[in-house]
Amino acid sequence: MRLENGMEFGTEEALLILLYKFTFPTRNIQLVQMFGRDHTFIGRVFNWMNKYIREQHGHLVTNNLGYWKDSLETFTEAISLKKYLRNQMDRSIMRKVIIEYVHLLMIL
Repeated sequence: MRLENGMEFGTEEALLILLYKFTFPTRNIQLVQMFGRDHTFIGRVFNWMNKYIREQHGHLVTNNLGYWKDSLETFTEAISLKKYLRNQMDRSIMRKVIIEYVHLLMIL
C-alpha cells in the first residue's frame, strides 16, 4: 500500500500497528524501535488502517444496538468487576477472573 506522501507499507504491517495501538494505547514515538519506522509513519498507517476498516466494514458495527442489547448488562458487570479487582490483585490473575466471570454470565 502507499500513503498520500508516498510511503509504502504492507497490509500485515498496518494491521499489526493498528492492533498494537488498540491493545496498548501509547504514543507513536514509543513504537519506533518496535516497528523500525518513523513515528509520523506509524501515526499515518494507524489512521489509514482505521479509516479503511471503518469504510469497508463499518456497516457491521453501526446501528446494531439490537445485537448487543442483551449483553450490555454482562459487559457492565464485567467492567465493574474489573474496577474492583484492579485494586485487589495483580493483572494476570484479574484477567483470568474476568474471563471466567464473563463466560459464566454468558452461560447463565
